[in-house]
Amino acid sequence: MRTLWSTVLRASLTVLLAFLLSLRVLNIRAQRMQPYGSYTEQQILARSVPLCRALALDPSSGTLWLSAEREYIWRRGDSQAVWNVQCADARRNDIAMIQWDARTGDLLLASSQWSIPRAAQPAIRNARQAVEAARGWMRALGIGGPETSWRLAGAPTQCGGDAWFTRWRAKGQGATVQMAGHAGELLIAQLQRTQP
Repeated sequence: MRTLWSTVLRASLTVLLAFLLSLRVLNIRAQRMQPYGSYTEQQILARSVPLCRALALDPSSGTLWLSAEREYIWRRGDSQAVWNVQCADARRNDIAMIQWDARTGDLLLASSQWSIPRAAQPAIRNARQAVEAARGWMRALGIGGPETSWRLAGAPTQCGGDAWFTRWRAKGQGATVQMAGHAGELLIAQLQRTQP
C-alpha cells in the first residue's frame, strides 16, 4: 500500500511540474509577442539580421544566432528603454552587439565582437581613407538615408596607432565611427541625439 501511495505521489508531482513548466513556456512566448517600447522581440531581431550580416567576417555564411534582451539604460539624466541584440555565427562565435531605442527603433550602437587578423598592408592608411571607410560603414548600418546629410565634425584621428576615429553631425544627431586601420573593419558605431 505504501508503494502505491509513493507512486501516486511521484506521478502527481511529475504532472504538476510538467504543468508549471508548460505555463512558463507559454508565458515566455506571450512575453516575446508583447511589444517592448514600440517593437516586439521578433521585429527587433528581424531588423538586426542585415546589420549582423554586414558585421560578419563572412557575410555569406549561413546561419546566424541572434538573441535580444530588454534593458533600461541611463542616458542624459533619464532612463531609456533599449533592445540589446547579440549576434553569433554558425559556430556560435560572437559577431556583434547591436543596441536599438525601444521606443523609436533608432539604432543607438553597433559593435563588432571578433578579433580582426592583422593584414600585411593597412586598409586605412590616411584620413581620407578613414572618411571613405566610415561613410561605407554608415551606409551598411543604415545610419542616415538620403534625407540625412552627415557632415564630418572634425578631422579623423588615429588612436592607439591602428584605429581610426571619426565624428559626424547631421540635423539633431551625431555619430561616431571607429574602425580598425589594419583591416578597415568596424569596431564601434554610436549614434546620439543632439540639441538643435
